Amino acid sequence: MSALFSVGNGFPESRTWLPARALDNTVHVLPANHTGATGGWTACGGSAVWGPDGRVQACPGDTTVVTAYLDPDRLSAARSVEPLFADLAAPAPEALRRRDSVRA
Repeated sequence: MSALFSVGNGFPESRTWLPARALDNTVHVLPANHTGATGGWTACGGSAVWGPDGRVQACPGDTTVVTAYLDPDRLSAARSVEPLFADLAAPAPEALRRRDSVRA
């Protein structure tokens, strides 16, 4: 994804939000962050690659081009231990089911 994390809080925010989104969704997250001045912002760089378990796979530095092998076995392994998808597929408990017969 294209990103624009700015100088100041941008770098620590990216190091919090992006691995969390990788883990939340058990996907690889690959932000390509700008560096330097662009469109009225000063971007902090720091592109990286996070695996589906939220762990960093590659973190090259501010202006280096990074490539990473996205291992499908690592993706499957992360999804097999992360219960999010199984939880979503499970039927909702009775207390959470919509009751059409109840009116406010």
